[in-house]
Amino acid sequence: MSRATAERLACGFLAVALTGPTQCGQTALTRQLLAGKPYRTLEAIDTHLLAIANPRAFLAQFSAGAALDDIQRAPQLWSYLQGALNGRGIMGDFVITGSQQFGLLEPIYKSLAERVGLNEFLPLSLAEMMSAQSTSRIELNDLMFKGGYPA
Repeated sequence: MSRATAERLACGFLAVALTGPTQCGQTALTRQLLAGKPYRTLEAIDTHLLAIANPRAFLAQFSAGAALDDIQRAPQLWSYLQGALNGRGIMGDFVITGSQQFGLLEPIYKSLAERVGLNEFLPLSLAEMMSAQSTSRIELNDLMFKGGYPA
């Protein structure tokens, strides 16, 4: 997924969700998209505890939107996020990410449909891996053990 695609989604949806396997670039792109807005990862224990203990207060601290990484770790946030998105109505207000695809996708389909532009990251294609290397050859063993994931 390109930055341009994510920016286009942010113009047409209240939030953008970036999902895919770990290490596919969701966090890096999220940080680029929301430069200047708060970034919180729910992998951090203190952030996670606040989000599950008081979802309303957690979201209230982001009056100008935010990036919420690994949001699937705090399912309590979903209904409050829906309310925040509906109440504010600002396109591209939040970017949410998650590497556990099913944990992220189900709530989007159930409660955030039509509010969230969804984009799934995939590992690098063979062509992308070839263009990133200085050689024109990729060893089969490297491909099998590393897959299409970045270094």
